[in-house]
Amino acid sequence: YLINRMDASQCFKYTAGSRILRYLSISGSFAIYNKNPLYNYKYKLAGQGQLEITQSKFRFAEGTLVLRYAFGEKVIKNTQSVIPIPSKYPTLLIGFTHGFDKLAGGEFEYNRLDIKIVASRKFKYLGTTSLLMQAGMLDRDIPYVNLFNPLASHRNFALYSANSFHTMRYNEFIADKYFSVMISHNFGKLLYRSKHFNPEPIIVFNSGFGSLSKPENHQGVLIKAYEKGYHEGGILLDNLLGAGLVKIGMGSFYRMGPYSFKAIHNNIAYKISVGFKL
Repeated sequence: YLINRMDASQCFKYTAGSRILRYLSISGSFAIYNKNPLYNYKYKLAGQGQLEITQSKFRFAEGTLVLRYAFGEKVIKNTQSVIPIPSKYPTLLIGFTHGFDKLAGGEFEYNRLDIKIVASRKFKYLGTTSLLMQAGMLDRDIPYVNLFNPLASHRNFALYSANSFHTMRYNEFIADKYFSVMISHNFGKLLYRSKHFNPEPIIVFNSGFGSLSKPENHQGVLIKAYEKGYHEGGILLDNLLGAGLVKIGMGSFYRMGPYSFKAIHNNIAYKISVGFKL
């Protein structure tokens, strides 16, 4: 119900990883993807006008290396897994991917860089601030199915999805280079507390920028980057209703900036949050 554009995708993947230092872990993978867009899309390989060469089914062969650094993080080990306990310091993830042409049937050669920073800090008498920063880039144009698609979750009235753009339409934007920052602050029960009513106000601000080097190579779908900056803000009142271990809240978000709509109601999204009491 949330996704209106899908790909038929088949993946073969091998992954291995290890913690090589106290706070540093590394993982590597090799994957083969067969992707067939289930919508009218063609990627221009070469040519102009009526002499264009296009392709609508794609095969990717990728090797990926990911570094994760989490200073101060502790772990709990059992016989089957290692469970990290978040620290008060930011966690940094850096991923490098190389796409292979002609290896294992891969059809495109490219390099991809992904960076993510996750942080959360609790302030006495003020609440908890959470931050998610992400950036990525591709060194050349590749088919739409492997570009950066920002995580959108817009419906006029829908479930709240953390770390997404609440007012952005699905498949509205695409990019081969992007940067985004998502900030939220949870006041917890600091502002108001009673025996049966303990709402938790959360303020949210999200912003993102993305560019696309060769939009003319992508045919059959609406292609739009967001170089000027996409911005939205909102407030969520969590824990308005509670039943046992479940808490329910409501919120609204507003789209602003160069990609806002003229009609105000089109910029607004209402959300319901459902979570568990810890």
